[in-house]
Amino acid sequence: MNKVTTLCLDELSDYFTYLVNRIMKKLFNIILLSALILPSCEKQDIYPGDSLEIYLLKDYKTVQGSAEIIKSSITLENYPLVGYKDILGYDSANYEFKISDTVAREIRNMTMPLAGTAFAVAIDKEVIYSGYFWTVLSSISCDWMVILTSNISYLDPGLKIDLGYPGEINDLNLRDPRNDYRIIRLLRDDNKLIM
Repeated sequence: MNKVTTLCLDELSDYFTYLVNRIMKKLFNIILLSALILPSCEKQDIYPGDSLEIYLLKDYKTVQGSAEIIKSSITLENYPLVGYKDILGYDSANYEFKISDTVAREIRNMTMPLAGTAFAVAIDKEVIYSGYFWTVLSSISCDWMVILTSNISYLDPGLKIDLGYPGEINDLNLRDPRNDYRIIRLLRDDNKLIM
């Protein structure tokens, strides 16, 4: 080989090394940038509300002379009684949450005072509405929303929210929050809405 050919091969080799280094740097930058950006591209809801849960209440106040729970006075327990994974569906025509057998058993086994046990339906811990778990053994009437624990079926467990006990209270129809748009939207988006 002559001197010119050796020089050309050396320059070609240097140029090839230069190109490989540039490509590798760009590839490295692309991979690094992807690793930083992709985790932040997870599904982001434009609406809050990833989790609808039912909580027992730690503390609350009622309207004087009524069982109506004042929403601003509610303090939720730390953990939900019914987690979102335990809500299998919601029948919006009958206002009934279909729930897992495990949670249904737990609720059926709760000791129930005659004046009920207060609960709240919440989305991301924001209270949508409240009510009471109630027993049919109670002779006390309730002018607020109730879930009759004796009505929780063994075959198809559900929590049916009624407007009052022992029968529907007509005044509550004016402010019935059971099919609140946030509940419906969340359950529809997660294919848990029964129509």
